[in-house]
Amino acid sequence: MDTHSTLQLIASIKPFLAFALNNQVGVYADANIPKVVRVFHGMFIDWLQFYKTSEQTVEIVGTGDERISATASIDVARAVVQLSLLLKAPTEPEKGTTDIPTYVYISGTTATFNEGAKLTGKEVKSISINDARVKFRKLLEEEGGKHSTVRTASYGFMLKCLIAEGWFDYSKDNHNELVNPGGSRWKWSQWQDFAPQFAPQFAGNHL
Repeated sequence: MDTHSTLQLIASIKPFLAFALNNQVGVYADANIPKVVRVFHGMFIDWLQFYKTSEQTVEIVGTGDERISATASIDVARAVVQLSLLLKAPTEPEKGTTDIPTYVYISGTTATFNEGAKLTGKEVKSISINDARVKFRKLLEEEGGKHSTVRTASYGFMLKCLIAEGWFDYSKDNHNELVNPGGSRWKWSQWQDFAPQFAPQFAGNHL
């Protein structure tokens, strides 16, 4: 049974093109821009599989009780705007303005796949993390010389593995208060805001 972590599998077989490009951009930015901030937002709520698939069964990795931080794309945009404004403003300790960290984590909402399944009426088919890593390695090998990108099967499955390993839970350690103190600037979107039965205009329109 394969016991390598998902990230170790990625590194041992071949680089993901998306990761390689991000790294190149990061290296260039660090060398040429005085202040670079990297924003991590978990998953996009409006891209989650529960909302984009017509299938009644959704395959997940793990128990389904792993916590997933997810943020709506519009809220990510708002957070980036606020960070830009803070970066332009002078540091004013008396007004609560803080130095912006290099790594900013935001979490619009946090839930589990099992909770998402209950919300949308989907059934969950779960596989163990070790079995999933074996499947992930097979997907990578089947793609052969092609670079893995967001459009290849291995990318989506990689995200499921990382969720099961706990990489997407920012609920306890995030910078929500930095960009949206007390929810005073906007209301964070929730999972149900994009569920088809609550917002039918979004049904079937996601990547």
